[in-house]
Amino acid sequence: MSQPVVPASKPSWPLFLVAALSFVPVFGVFFGGAGATWGFVSSRRKAVLAAMIAMAGALANMVFIVVAGVRSASSDKSSPVSQAFAQHELLAIVVAADKYHDEEHAYPPSLDALRRKQGPLRPLPMLDQTAGAFSFRFFQYKLAADGESFDVFGVGPDKKPGTADDVRPVLPDTMQAHSGYKPAATGVKQ
Repeated sequence: MSQPVVPASKPSWPLFLVAALSFVPVFGVFFGGAGATWGFVSSRRKAVLAAMIAMAGALANMVFIVVAGVRSASSDKSSPVSQAFAQHELLAIVVAADKYHDEEHAYPPSLDALRRKQGPLRPLPMLDQTAGAFSFRFFQYKLAADGESFDVFGVGPDKKPGTADDVRPVLPDTMQAHSGYKPAATGVKQ
């Protein structure tokens, strides 16, 4: 008589590997979710332990992300990288406003009007992150009283327009003569 065949249990190291990857900064949230789900539905040995480790890693990552965001938002000065990124986005707004002027023979009355003209297939960067990662405000756009020029800028870390820390676009020399962008004299920082 033959003995019944007992299936070999699956190794649990792949599950623990995914659980360990949940402690990788930022990306660990995704590994934590995958490891926890896999651990709770798996029949592997110690799968629940691996799921708990994955959940701990994901939770640690979420706390890290929140603390880093709050710390960034409360910072008194913006990083050179975020300032350069904002200048690039502001330059895209200047280019779009100049194109609007070429087509409509007037500058847009607001950023929202410019965004609508651009349409959904060409989104316009409007969110001002110069005041911190969790500062949800739009770039400042001001049309001159005569309608012949405009100013656009980010408020900077102090969150107040018209101060020395405002972030403005840097136009290439070839654009400066033909653009309607004319920065205000107060607090110009390029």
